[in-house]
Amino acid sequence: MKNIPKLVFIILVLSILLMLKSSNEPFLFNSQFPIFNQFPIGNSIVLNISLGLFVSALFYYFTVFIPDYRKRKRKIIKNNYLNQYKHFKQNMISHFLSACETSYPSDLVDTLLDQKEFKRYFSLKATDSEDKWHVVLNKMDHELLEIMLLEFEAFKESTGYVLNNIEFNQPESFEFFHHFNKQIVLLKNITDDYDEIKSFSRFLWSLFAGWCWIEGYAEKDRFQEMIDSI
Repeated sequence: MKNIPKLVFIILVLSILLMLKSSNEPFLFNSQFPIFNQFPIGNSIVLNISLGLFVSALFYYFTVFIPDYRKRKRKIIKNNYLNQYKHFKQNMISHFLSACETSYPSDLVDTLLDQKEFKRYFSLKATDSEDKWHVVLNKMDHELLEIMLLEFEAFKESTGYVLNNIEFNQPESFEFFHHFNKQIVLLKNITDDYDEIKSFSRFLWSLFAGWCWIEGYAEKDRFQEMIDSI
């Protein structure tokens, strides 16, 4: 299969040369280059066959090769973006855990990739008056906030690449990723001011715990669903 595009290219070039050589065009017929001199006999047959080969090769290129190439490219970009999304979540969860725990099991990060587990874990009481999520927010100083924003900025680049290199079949998924990137841009100037951290907290909780003000907690990862729809 890998050699088929090369074969199609050879057929295209060969068929063009044969069409030129068997053509009755005076300019080509009287050419000083021997390669363009007509065959002694059978020029009309060669012309018809080469024309058929040329059309067939073009038909294959536009109806089979290009769609297949786009499909493979889409799959590669999608799989890479899935990995980038997973790494982004792992890094962010590691920052959350480091802010509220002195130590934690190595497999806890992957466990908390699940939205329900994330919600359950960070809703646990850390003290009599605070759950683990509020501990994270209270520990979110300028340094930690800057690290998290850098994580978002790096993931924004991956999302931008997807937006620029994939033709979306569903406008909803395109709008979803475009809106996400817009939100990241708006985060750039956030400070560790209480009100801004509170707003940032809502955004984080919606992304990692699946919370929506309209529908409540989602059964599935909305971001994951949008990636799957690519």
